[in-house]
Amino acid sequence: MMTHLDNCLAQIIHAVEEAGILDDSVIMVVSDHGGIEKGHGGKTMEEMQTPIVFWGKGIKKGHYIPESTMIYDIAGTLAYMLDVEQPQVWIARPIQSIFE
Repeated sequence: MMTHLDNCLAQIIHAVEEAGILDDSVIMVVSDHGGIEKGHGGKTMEEMQTPIVFWGKGIKKGHYIPESTMIYDIAGTLAYMLDVEQPQVWIARPIQSIFE
């Protein structure tokens, strides 16, 4: 599955590159949270942590996100990147440490 997903990501990057917008793009890879055996959604760190990778224009290379984040912070980060005002009802916090 990892080989398949890697090939899918390569296709996306190739398409963005062919479109001539790679240097102006940010690519995010986000996963669902984990589980234990066949369970899904418990309260251990193994079940709650979610991988997230940001890559591209204005993103720090090799940076590890030090602050605690929640899945809804991705929406806040996208709004911040696109200079869109976050709706008042959102509790999302942009992950600002990722930016150069």
